[in-house]
Amino acid sequence: MKAPAVFVVSLILLLPTFAPPFEIDQPGSANLLANPSFEAGTTRDNLFWTPAGGPFTQAYGEIGSPEDWLVWWHEYFPCTENPDYHMGRPESLVVRLSDGFPDAERVLDGDAAVKMFTFYRCHKYGILQQVAVTPGAWYEFSAYVHAWYSRCSTRPHAAPYESDCVTPIDWAHDLLRVGIDSTGGIDPDSPNVVWSDQSESYGVYETRRWVQAQAAASTVTVFVESVATQPLQNNDDYIDRAELVEIDPTLLLRNPSFEEGTTWDVRYWTTDGGPHTNRLANIEAPVGWSVWWYEGIPCADNPDYTTGRPATDILRLSEGFGDPERILSGDAAASVYTSWKCHKQGLLQQANVLPGWRYEFSIYVHSWYSRCTSQFHTPPYDSDCLTPLGWASDRLQVGIDPYGGTDPDSPHVVWGNATEIYGTYGGRLSVEAEAAADTVTVFVKSVAGQPLQYNNNYFDHATLGFAEIYYFPVIAR
Repeated sequence: MKAPAVFVVSLILLLPTFAPPFEIDQPGSANLLANPSFEAGTTRDNLFWTPAGGPFTQAYGEIGSPEDWLVWWHEYFPCTENPDYHMGRPESLVVRLSDGFPDAERVLDGDAAVKMFTFYRCHKYGILQQVAVTPGAWYEFSAYVHAWYSRCSTRPHAAPYESDCVTPIDWAHDLLRVGIDSTGGIDPDSPNVVWSDQSESYGVYETRRWVQAQAAASTVTVFVESVATQPLQNNDDYIDRAELVEIDPTLLLRNPSFEEGTTWDVRYWTTDGGPHTNRLANIEAPVGWSVWWYEGIPCADNPDYTTGRPATDILRLSEGFGDPERILSGDAAASVYTSWKCHKQGLLQQANVLPGWRYEFSIYVHSWYSRCTSQFHTPPYDSDCLTPLGWASDRLQVGIDPYGGTDPDSPHVVWGNATEIYGTYGGRLSVEAEAAADTVTVFVKSVAGQPLQYNNNYFDHATLGFAEIYYFPVIAR
């Protein structure tokens, strides 16, 4: 018997298909979709399924598919939250501002967007497109989608209302998501479809929905899906700005230098428990990250006072921000701060990884705290601007939860050393941990011990990658 040949290879990345908690920053990739913003015309092509089977296709005058896309739907199946009623056939069209469409907020950019809707019907429907790709390569599909549902037609962007136009509806939902079939199939119920999280966006385009997958064939299929759970008078959905790009799956963090915009993604704990995730004024998270904090617990160095709720900002030189030392590289940096409050706060992000491999997370961080506004980069001063503060501190730390949890106080979090970095980016904070799951969570933490007038933190240039190179044999027989 011939002995097997042994070769040594490094860092094999055959990652599982995934829909990660936060998307990966892939600037500059070409959009592979045809008609991604729906500016072209329409066709009568479609696909649908009924309890008798499918897919079927039949031209309907009220169903227009965007050119290069197919409208799809499920018909006669029970409503997901009201099985006494059944899913209906949708209507669909491309709405255009140039044709006099009166509601400009339904069009994200350009002239056009897709509108799909049912009337006094629940639904499960969407659009799909098949795209030629490179087998084995990784792709990200994204689209902006939002719903409007109501039993009152006079409140198109406010919370959904009952037919009296006074009582809000809290018993109906329109769940939205996007997916990729890595084999190029056209059935949205196929187990080959990798879906993003299913969630609601009501009234306006709030966020971009996205999913990532590795192509298993020379064609992939991208899907947008809406599931309206109740047969309301108005169950409408709007879609715009779709994108399919090839990505590098080894870039593990989204928006690592905070150059993108913001979302409302927050997680906080109070004396009543947590985590709470409701939207709050003046607190916006960098895209891909969550802002987290503890509210109402005793200050670390002054227990007569309690930690406060922070405010946040993305600082941009291009927008006239006047202190370039707060930005390490590029145009932007993130800032999280409290005023006349101590704090325990920071940022977190989840990332998909290979279980059993060791990862390093690092970021550049510094603080500025003072009771005097005129000494921005020298040692912290008291309110007389003469007396240095020797009794306050802001301890900075980074951590990794190898299990992918989002509680910074979890015993699973592996923390680096706590240190002070005052006034400028004086060094990189880092920590290593071995992934125990296919998701890890990275944390940046600041603990300001005194309720000073200014307790500010600045963040830039985060990285997450392999902590070491792995070598192992591959046997060819």
